[in-house]
Amino acid sequence: MKAKNKKKLAAGLRTTVKKVLGKPKTGNFKNLGF
Repeated sequence: MKAKNKKKLAAGLRTTVKKVLGKPKTGNFKNLGF
């Protein structure tokens, strides 16, 4: 898997979580390794 694809995937996950939670949870992402 290319690094670019991983970044796209992580960005997609961030966007999805933002939509679900209504606001970014940056600390949680750092804990998960994103």
